[in-house]
Amino acid sequence: MNLAFILAALTLSGRIHEWHIVVLAALLGVINAFDMPARQAFIVQMVERDDLMNARIIAHVCVTMMTRRRSTRRPRGRRTAR
Repeated sequence: MNLAFILAALTLSGRIHEWHIVVLAALLGVINAFDMPARQAFIVQMVERDDLMNARIIAHVCVTMMTRRRSTRRPRGRRTAR
């Protein structure tokens, strides 16, 4: 979330450069590389053994839905005929 605020501040101030975007994207990748395994490890500690498989499936579905929702957004506006 902080990376998004940094990107927004740089963009709105007009001081954004290409290397800013590259560095912020790299930092986001590093954060996600540690975030997802940590979340999966916490599931094991929070859920009883009998419900572990269901909890992992639900967590996977949530991540998949959020990923698809972000990547399938289309700009709204006028549609043109083909």
